[in-house]
Amino acid sequence: MAKVFDNITVNYSLPIGGEYDALIMEQLSRKDDTGKITRLDITETISSILYGTEEAKYDCGVLDGEDSTAVLVFPFEPSLAYDIGVTHGDLGGSIIAEITIVELIQFSLDLVKNSTYPIQSLESIEWYGDVFDEEGSVIDGPDISVGKKIEITVSEKVYGTSKIEYKTTRHYHPVLIKARSSAENVYESTAWARWDGGVRLLTLASPNGAEEDYQNGTFCWDRSIADIVPLEEPPLLPPAAEPNSRRINIEYCSQGRIVPL
Repeated sequence: MAKVFDNITVNYSLPIGGEYDALIMEQLSRKDDTGKITRLDITETISSILYGTEEAKYDCGVLDGEDSTAVLVFPFEPSLAYDIGVTHGDLGGSIIAEITIVELIQFSLDLVKNSTYPIQSLESIEWYGDVFDEEGSVIDGPDISVGKKIEITVSEKVYGTSKIEYKTTRHYHPVLIKARSSAENVYESTAWARWDGGVRLLTLASPNGAEEDYQNGTFCWDRSIADIVPLEEPPLLPPAAEPNSRRINIEYCSQGRIVPL
C-alpha cells in the first residue's frame, strides 16, 4: 500500500530481515550555543543599547514553555512501514527526503566498518591520505567496497581512512513538547518507532538548562549572565619602599668635597 506525507508518496513493504535493525533513529542536533549566552552576546547587547547596533540573537531552545525539536528516522529500506510516536508532545507532519552524506571511515586493522547511516546509493568511495600496513609502511590502498547497507569492507587489514559519499533516506518528524508543571522533568519525552519485528526507543534531550529555567522562572540569558565569571584582576604589586637618599650640596671651590647641609 502507499501513504502520502506532504505530497510525497512512499510505497510500503515488509521490513528487511537479517542481523541489522530496520532503522536508525536520532534526535535533531541542536546548535552548540543553544541555551547559552556568550560574552560576545552580552557585548552585542550592550552595544545595541549604547550605539543602536544589531541586537544579539539569543537561542534559549524553548519559547513560552515549548521545546521544538525533531526525530530523524533513517530506514534501511525506504519502503519500510513503521509507526512512530512520543510519550509526551505533539508530532507534526513528516517530511521525507533523500540526502547526501560525506563521511570518513577510520580503519585500524579492521576488515569491516559501518557507515553512520544506511547507504541507499553509493556516489564515491576512496582512500583519503596514506594507507599503512601492519608494520607501519606506506602501501597502496587495498580494494574497498560497500556490503550490506552499512558495511564498508576492505580486502586486507590496514591503517587508513576512507572517504565515502552516499545517499540515504531521511524521515523528518517534528516534535513540539510543552512543559508539564506537574512533572519532575517538565520537558521529558521518549520517542518510539515500531515496525513488524522490532521497536526502537529514543529519549529526547531538552535544551541546556531548560528544566532549571522553568523551575526557577528564568530564561537562559538570566542565568547565563549570572554564571559568567569575570576575569580575575591582576594582583596589585606591593608598594615600593621609600628610597634611601639624602640631599647634598657641592661647592666648586671646595674641589668636590661634600659639605653637609
